[in-house]
Parts: sequence; C-alpha cells; structure tokens
Amino acid sequence: MAELQSLIREWEGHYAELLQIARDQHRLLQQPDVDWDGFAELANQWDERRRLATEDGERLKSLVGAERFQELCREHIQSLAEQALEANRMSTEIIRQQFSSVGTELRQTRDQIKIMQSYYHIGKDPGISYYFDEKK
Repeated sequence: MAELQSLIREWEGHYAELLQIARDQHRLLQQPDVDWDGFAELANQWDERRRLATEDGERLKSLVGAERFQELCREHIQSLAEQALEANRMSTEIIRQQFSSVGTELRQTRDQIKIMQSYYHIGKDPGISYYFDEKK
C-alpha cells in the first residue's frame, strides 16, 4: 500500500511539474524579446517529464486496474492536466500571433526592397560606365 501511495505521489508530481513547465513557457512568450533557446530547453524538459508521467501511469494502471486508474486520474491528475492544457493553449495562441506578425513584416520588407530596386536602382548595376581620365 505504501508503494502504491508513493507511486501516486510521484505520478502526480510529474503532472505538477508539467504544469509548471507550461506556465514557464507561457511566461517566456509574454516577454518582449522571447528567449527561444530557453523555450526549447523547456520543451525538452516537457518531453522528458511527459515520458516519465506516462511510464508511471502505465505502472499504476497495471497495479490497480483500469477502473481504479480512471478514478485516480480524476482525483489527482485531471485538474493539473487541464491547467497545463490551458497554459499550452494560451502559449500556442501567442506563437500564432507572433508568426503572423513576422510574416507581415517579411512581406513589407520584401516590398520595400522591390521599391528601392525599381526606383533607386539599389542593388542593381545601372549599366552606365564611368571613365576617369587623368588630365594632362
């Protein structure tokens, strides 16, 4: 029985850690200058923690059976999982908005380059030769 309680606490701890990682990712995305390396590190931590939670969940399910496992999920995991899902949903929305903004800025930059090239011949060879002769 003590082993079962220990496994449940460990399993619940994995989900609490997943929630914290999701919140940390969301917090990073809210900053004006996003630290994408830090975000990637958190994503790696998420993958590892999710793997551990899945393994512990499978062990727990084999110990208590499918019905009791569902009850334990509702009691210990559901709230944490829903909160993590909501944090991930908000993070996904921020990323979508940022990518949309970057796409718009890239289109504007491309258009500005075309304008500069067509009106001012910047970046193009004008086809005019200049010769400098020394006066004697």
